[in-house]
Amino acid sequence: MSTYAQELMTTSQAIVALGKGILAIDQSNSASWHALKKGHLCNWQS
Repeated sequence: MSTYAQELMTTSQAIVALGKGILAIDQSNSASWHALKKGHLCNWQS
């Protein structure tokens, strides 16, 4: 495998890992938001 191809693979793997990390953060934030909305902001919602 050429160096360029190896670099490309490493870069794409890093991008995928970053994307998964962002998704995980987004999901946990959204879970916290739903818990907050359910518990404290019911009156605000209606």
